[in-house]
Amino acid sequence: MTVVAHTDGAVVPGGAGWGVVMPGQPERRFSGMLDTGDVMVAELWAVKMALRHTPNGAGLEVHTDSQSLPGLLGRHDHEGAHWDRRDLRDLTGKILGRAQQRGITLTCLWASRNDPMQEVAHKLAVAGRVRGKGEEGWAAQLTGRTLEVWQATRRARNGWVVAPEDSLASEATVRAVLAELPETPVPLIVQGSPPAIVAALQALATELGRTLTLTT
Repeated sequence: MTVVAHTDGAVVPGGAGWGVVMPGQPERRFSGMLDTGDVMVAELWAVKMALRHTPNGAGLEVHTDSQSLPGLLGRHDHEGAHWDRRDLRDLTGKILGRAQQRGITLTCLWASRNDPMQEVAHKLAVAGRVRGKGEEGWAAQLTGRTLEVWQATRRARNGWVVAPEDSLASEATVRAVLAELPETPVPLIVQGSPPAIVAALQALATELGRTLTLTT
């Protein structure tokens, strides 16, 4: 099995953010903030977080719009390679060492920043760098036929994305996403979604011991 991850890092004065999107059913999204002003550290941190969410023994194919990142990760394969910065050498070494310990084959490929998934990763990184304490907690949003479930903490945000059908044909996937919710009520924001889907989601959540509360 090979897991695909699109990663990105974003920097502003005084901080940085990282973003990861892993396509699939459900699609998974992760973002967070870092106390650094270095974009390469943010790019590497995104890879580190993608690795964290990859099963042991799987392949991890990282896509990045950074032209430097693939070469940076590949430099460890060359004995005696010159490093201008020890911190980048140490961080890449930790990432590759962790992958080896978990039996994960890591590859890193360049992708255009116009790639739709890279655009999502970039938006997540931008959101990560400005994340604030007031956004902690769980939330769900149903926009059209796309359900997003988010868990926000002080420094990071994890999300699951799935597109349910009118009949909840993808019920197993929807169940997996709803099962991530806590047992306490979670606000559900609805935008332009058929009432039948809203009612079916609320009923399925109730069946799983979760509560989705409509909010405006």
